[in-house]
Amino acid sequence: MKTTHSFIPAITSVLIGFILLVLTVSSACSAAEISQTFDLHPGWNAIYLEVQPAPRTPADVFGEVPEIESVWTWMGGSSSVEFIQDPAEGLASQPGWRVYAASPDEAYLTDLYAIFANRTYLIKVKGPQMVSVTVSGRSIPDKISWITDSFNLLGFHLDPAVSPSFESYFAPSSAHRSQAVYRLSGQGKWTSIDNPSAAVMRSGEAYWIYCSGASKYQGPLAVEVNGNNLDFGKLLTTKTLTIKNLSSAAKAVRFEMLTPYPDIFTYKNVNTSTQRIDWLKLEAMPPLSVPANGTGYLTVAVRREQMSTSKTETLLGVYDDQGVRILIPMSVEK
Repeated sequence: MKTTHSFIPAITSVLIGFILLVLTVSSACSAAEISQTFDLHPGWNAIYLEVQPAPRTPADVFGEVPEIESVWTWMGGSSSVEFIQDPAEGLASQPGWRVYAASPDEAYLTDLYAIFANRTYLIKVKGPQMVSVTVSGRSIPDKISWITDSFNLLGFHLDPAVSPSFESYFAPSSAHRSQAVYRLSGQGKWTSIDNPSAAVMRSGEAYWIYCSGASKYQGPLAVEVNGNNLDFGKLLTTKTLTIKNLSSAAKAVRFEMLTPYPDIFTYKNVNTSTQRIDWLKLEAMPPLSVPANGTGYLTVAVRREQMSTSKTETLLGVYDDQGVRILIPMSVEK
């Protein structure tokens, strides 16, 4: 894991409420690791961490950034949240919150001892300037566990280059469609999203979202695979991804290896005219058309004879054309 930080010049008040986030593969990381960069403004920020750092203690992840005053996460379990507490009004007195206090003078307040992937964090930055923090680690697939009839503090697996609207993202789910959503403003206040068709979601940002009734919704695009990864080990030759399109429009789903291995990973292609099966390079696979409310499949095979090392690792990005990105770990051993 690598954590870096830098100052960012002051920006206009129009932009200061935004958290700018980038999710990339870093040359300093192994092939199965990614780096997530957060541009944090003074005061409170709400982030969604997609990577699993190692080591995972808060001091190791955030301690090199002196401007970070505290890091908070909600660990209220399955208890219902009926209202939204603005951070500036005090979180320490509210049940369900854990904190890492960076100052040695306030270390006695710390009861947050580990940072995990697929969790949301509130970060308080002191001083007048924006700062940038980069966290590197492994991508770990996870499922959202919604608390019924409650607000949930969550982030989502999104394409950093495409921003879906709240309306389009939650349209397939009756438990979330037209429900209340709150975003943390640059002034440290949770602000209601009153026009979900115009407001866009951002990669790496966290929101309070109301869930009406029970829900297992994971987004308008869902990817299912045995073991939640494409781990072929030493014996498996093929594994199949199931791609589910929950939206009312067809999707062109594309696949991208974040670190390419063109001679090792192939995909199953069936010639519809001759019914002939070919195994083609996964790196060059065209988008897969998945019908509205339908299902598509991707079968991946490996060529161990092309491996120059005993183990190969990478990440397979699964993208739709409306802002979803799901990262699937891939690995194979000789």
